[in-house]
Amino acid sequence: MGEQYKNCDVFVLPSHAEGFPNVILEALNHELPIISTNVGGIADSVINNHNGFIFERKDKKSLYNAIKALGSSQEMRETFSKNGKEILRKRHNFHENCRLIFNVFKKPE
Repeated sequence: MGEQYKNCDVFVLPSHAEGFPNVILEALNHELPIISTNVGGIADSVINNHNGFIFERKDKKSLYNAIKALGSSQEMRETFSKNGKEILRKRHNFHENCRLIFNVFKKPE
């Protein structure tokens, strides 16, 4: 599946319902700007007009405008890609996230 990301300039997820999809992390890891609906926990990692575009479910016009904006601006794609990599590093650090999870289950002293 990773090979498919290498052939992309933008990742689009127009989903109607999600929790937090792993494909968002995969797209961030492959430095892709993201266009996605504002469902589930997606907005925690996709910040509108920073590393992608967020739009409301069934809003076809916003989806179209986001695709058009990113499709016509290599500079915007490069900026969003760089910003996305930073979000991945700050918010989804494997070791830090494991530490936080383990602390939830840690026995009180």
